Amino acid sequence: MSAAQLYRHEFLMCPWCSEQSGCRVDHLYDGSFFAAGFGPWYCKLCGNGIEGRVISPGNVEVRKSDTRRTFSRSMALLKLEGKKDTVFFIMDHNRYHSGDPSDETDDANQHNQRYFFEEGSCPTNWIDQCAAVIVSGDCDPHGFLEFVRATDVPQDFDTDDDSNWPALFPEAFD
Repeated sequence: MSAAQLYRHEFLMCPWCSEQSGCRVDHLYDGSFFAAGFGPWYCKLCGNGIEGRVISPGNVEVRKSDTRRTFSRSMALLKLEGKKDTVFFIMDHNRYHSGDPSDETDDANQHNQRYFFEEGSCPTNWIDQCAAVIVSGDCDPHGFLEFVRATDVPQDFDTDDDSNWPALFPEAFD
């Protein structure tokens, strides 16, 4: 038996709490973010904002952002119109809270989450085990999945109980 060959991804250490932020940066090494920068992203532990830019692969400039967010658990329903059937994805993720009451309305939440899933992030950031998503030659295809709706769920929501899904997202069962 031979030794396993391993690989790693590169994540930012939070400049606020000095812990692992959960913010992956190695997907930005293709050069398109070298001048433009990134962020604000938010540390998964302390919720403080992080901004920066990639100088070169492995060399990332990071600074503290003035923004901060808290999180609660949420689920979002996404769909992809397939050749024969519609494919639904239920994403179990954090809902960000900015502290601004106007961001806490259901309309604002739906708008913000639609923006996040369809425009503001690459699916390879939130589809675990996915090495790449390519649409018409684009390796960073924001918006290839259509956002349907999001809803908050309790921390102990049971994702293993299949009977929960029709009540939570009836649209996927019509």
